Amino acid sequence: MSQILVDLLPTLALVFSPAPIPGTSEPRENSGVVDVTSCISDVGPDVQTLLCTALIQLRDIWVNYQTCRCLLDSGSQASLITNECIERLGLRKEKGSVRISCLGTSDTRTNGLAEI
Repeated sequence: MSQILVDLLPTLALVFSPAPIPGTSEPRENSGVVDVTSCISDVGPDVQTLLCTALIQLRDIWVNYQTCRCLLDSGSQASLITNECIERLGLRKEKGSVRISCLGTSDTRTNGLAEI
């Protein structure tokens, strides 16, 4: 398995803990929360979707490289990073909440923002 070395340009990432939020499948008007929505096609039950991943080397704040798994999604409207990865890289997390519409009717919400 090959590894990729990555020096990230400054960008904003959403800190993500994959936990569904019950009762949030309907959008709320004037909620003050930014929504990220995905469009998916209706495919039969015998069709499988494969997601491309890569093991990458990210430089932390101490100038050491950390191996992380990256999901490559060219159709994504947002960059997401886990709390665990934020801690391993020594990044600062700011308050922020963005609702993310996932597959089906399951929604989730980010629990912060980070500059990566």
